Amino acid sequence: MPLHREVMIWLTLLLLNAVCICSSYKGTINLARGKSATASSVYGPPPRVATDGLPFTDWEYGSCFAVLEGDNHPWWQVDLEASSYVTEVAVTSRSDYRPERLHDFTLEVFDRNPATSTRARGALCGTYDGAVTEPGKTVTVKCVRRLRGRYVRLRMEKNGEDDVLQFCEVKVFGSIIPRGRFNLAIGKPATASSVNGPLPRVATDGLPNTDWGSGSCFAVIDGDNHPWWQVDLEAYSRVFEVAVTSRSDCCPERLHDFTVEVFRKNPATRTGVSGALCGTYNGAVTEPGKTVNIKCIRSARGRFVRLRGRKDGEDDVLQFCEVKVFGSIIPGGKFNLAGGKPATASSVFGPLPGVATDDLPYTDWEYGSCFAVAEGDNHPWWQVDLGSFSKVIEVAVTSRSDCCPERLHDFKLEVFTKPGTRGALCGTYDGAIAEPGKTYTVKCTRPVKGRYVRLSGKKNGEGDLLQFCEVKVFGYAS
Repeated sequence: MPLHREVMIWLTLLLLNAVCICSSYKGTINLARGKSATASSVYGPPPRVATDGLPFTDWEYGSCFAVLEGDNHPWWQVDLEASSYVTEVAVTSRSDYRPERLHDFTLEVFDRNPATSTRARGALCGTYDGAVTEPGKTVTVKCVRRLRGRYVRLRMEKNGEDDVLQFCEVKVFGSIIPRGRFNLAIGKPATASSVNGPLPRVATDGLPNTDWGSGSCFAVIDGDNHPWWQVDLEAYSRVFEVAVTSRSDCCPERLHDFTVEVFRKNPATRTGVSGALCGTYNGAVTEPGKTVNIKCIRSARGRFVRLRGRKDGEDDVLQFCEVKVFGSIIPGGKFNLAGGKPATASSVFGPLPGVATDDLPYTDWEYGSCFAVAEGDNHPWWQVDLGSFSKVIEVAVTSRSDCCPERLHDFKLEVFTKPGTRGALCGTYDGAIAEPGKTYTVKCTRPVKGRYVRLSGKKNGEGDLLQFCEVKVFGYAS
């Protein structure tokens, strides 16, 4: 299979898997997705594949994890990268061989990293007794009570010589503690001074790939003499630290001598905007796949974080694979409430409704990140559950870029407190969007309070259907 086609399939399946990251607890999200992980030993893919969000449960796809056969005290652990409340943990067994290797495990939550700190003391979330016998089955352990911590560890009791801890996915459901420090950049849109290859946003995809062939690394073009890359945190935030990871298969030294700044207004669209300096990195990163951390000289407030490189010589280019921005959202700041939230619709043609809140930049139908209702749907609608009572200020909707942007036309946006109740009108869009991949923002006539935001379309003729690629709901969580 050609590499670009394989990457496309992986991305599409990632989107489909991201449709609902909710649990049985109201207002919780999967805190583990895209986060770093460690283990007592490793056989095959690295521990982080268990938090990649991909639905593969067959070993050959490289998305399942196992410890070594001789590991008599096996464990696996995820760093949530923020102090969080944990309510339940879901673990998925391997589907193609011996699902019973996932058995008799204990789940604990730690404030400190038990892999590096002797002072770490864990709180018991719960246990799973017996073996998982169904291939590809997801078992959920609900914590005995809501636990506070940053690290979640899965420990298993070994049965026999050839028994190994093995599973394919772990989801940790809960909520980030308000004012807690966490990665603000994951899944957020990015721009750059120029682009060679994958789009700038791959650097905030949360995936662990540091090989260029994986399609998860970014680079500017060769002739860019003033290279920069920038992420929109989509919320007014306090930034403490920025981590940047170099490419692992070639040229880590292309990440060198860079400056990190934080802006309140977008310096890519406004002239004369001044930023606050977070910090600088001097010299070149020589270790493949190395993550360097820039701690801000003081906390910087803003919404946009820019990494500026310096070109050394003719063939030098700014290149890296991942950027994490650690900090906290400033209370009362407006941000995208819909990112990663579950969605429903009046009907479905193709990808599920949740792809419209996946926070990915794709506006071409083949990437599997655009939504459409069925052709015979005469009263089409799409709706997102924000997960909590919120104040909605504006809604941004993006049209399809490769065909038919006019299918997004004459729509109404309403906010509901409960399903089945009367909604409050945010605003309307009259006419059709004619520009491919265009984002149109509807500002509410006044701030509207509620939990569910519905986009209702109007059908024009037999072949007309409601279709778009992304919806962002900006406002404040109440």
